[in-house]
Amino acid sequence: MNTITLPIVKELCCDVLVTGGGCAGLAAAVCSARNGANTILVDKNGYLGGTATAGMVGPFMTSYDAEGKKQLIVGFFD
Repeated sequence: MNTITLPIVKELCCDVLVTGGGCAGLAAAVCSARNGANTILVDKNGYLGGTATAGMVGPFMTSYDAEGKKQLIVGFFD
């Protein structure tokens, strides 16, 4: 196995470091920042959304009750 050594180009400091920009990581980073924490979000891919984006899932439809009146999924994802 080969070893790769990379130079440190820039150092960053934060209160919260979120690793992974999938649905959960994105929600964690946004909520953390909204609550005043200096937040950094990193992901190995060049996009956010994780497997939802990789799998080209377009719509995230919300869910309503049987009568179609009361929204069941609320909060950040809404």
